[in-house]
Amino acid sequence: MSKKDNLPVIKEHTHLTKASRQIAITDKILAKISKLKEKINILVVDDELNPREVIRKCLKEEGYNVTTADNGDEALIIFRKKSFDLVTTCIRMPGMGGITLLGKLKKISYKTPVIIITAYATLEQARMAVRYNVFDIMTKPFDVDEIKKTVKKALKTKKL
Repeated sequence: MSKKDNLPVIKEHTHLTKASRQIAITDKILAKISKLKEKINILVVDDELNPREVIRKCLKEEGYNVTTADNGDEALIIFRKKSFDLVTTCIRMPGMGGITLLGKLKKISYKTPVIIITAYATLEQARMAVRYNVFDIMTKPFDVDEIKKTVKKALKTKKL
């Protein structure tokens, strides 16, 4: 009984609040599950451990799912097994180089943006990369913020 007007206190209010909380929690869980399903997959290819790991960490911090490969042959095998939204690669690597890898990746999935990050690009390599529809060519040493911006731009153009 309510002290004010001697009417019974309605307990439904507490049940509604509890139900509202459960719905909110369920919505949050569903949103997280949906984000996991929509997670963007990026393949980072570089024969040098340090740049490969720096790129991997900075992209992982941005919430991307990142897979790495230390050469073009390994990258091609990985790319054929899994769907990737974007690839970053170096040009000069033992075995299959970055330009050859770029050409093979584009034959498998033309729409997948590829960003070349290298210290050794020649004019001829840049021309070849453009012919294969490379998204961008960046130089080493690189700025992590520039990598993040370029990746975001590339992913936006892929959606269009």
